[in-house]
Amino acid sequence: MDTTEKYIKMCEKATEIQGHKFILGDYFCYSEDKDYVYIITSTFDTQGGGTLLRGHSVNHKDIWDEKEVHSQFSDKPVWLPTQDQLQEMMYESPMSESTVQDMVGYLYKFAFEESHGIVSMEQLWLTFIMESYHKKKWNGEDWVAVE
Repeated sequence: MDTTEKYIKMCEKATEIQGHKFILGDYFCYSEDKDYVYIITSTFDTQGGGTLLRGHSVNHKDIWDEKEVHSQFSDKPVWLPTQDQLQEMMYESPMSESTVQDMVGYLYKFAFEESHGIVSMEQLWLTFIMESYHKKKWNGEDWVAVE
């Protein structure tokens, strides 16, 4: 799982995917403290209509205690989709009737058309989804519309 600063920033800026309802096993961080990435170990609906997220840090091995991470920060958590979650987005899109071979062909062509500065499979899939379905390219700081 990519927990690099670059991938976190790419996910944070990809507002099109950030409406995700958190489930067990999801990865997330807070934009106020990107040094800690958490994996959700339990979720609870609150009386106010929100969700309490509890998780363990995955990038700081010395932190094993379960935390009520939502209460530490005022901003919303940033969802960090895994490679399989990004691939599932393909099936929710207009390409849903494509065969696996077609999808791999599209991705292969995309990956070798130009240098995207990609260093992980999560970055590759996120970039592919943002460009293919949301018509946005990563410029190193933000997703910008492509005409």
